[in-house]
Amino acid sequence: MNFYKKISKDLGMPLQVDLIVSNPPWIEAAKIDREMSPLDNGVFDPDSQFLKSSFNFARLHLKKEGGQMLLLYSDMNY
Repeated sequence: MNFYKKISKDLGMPLQVDLIVSNPPWIEAAKIDREMSPLDNGVFDPDSQFLKSSFNFARLHLKKEGGQMLLLYSDMNY
């Protein structure tokens, strides 16, 4: 939490926000049959790390009263 507090302060951002919008990578990396490059992380989410991090970020930073998260998530590729 101290890490987030420092970054928020350095950037002049409030620690609690009304809205978080997230569009995480939407294909689990476990479904890939080849070795991944760092660029693949834009589409593939190893062990759903980004998705889990998005929820944790929202838990820490959304206002308790009235805060909302818009999650754009699709697996239309399959």
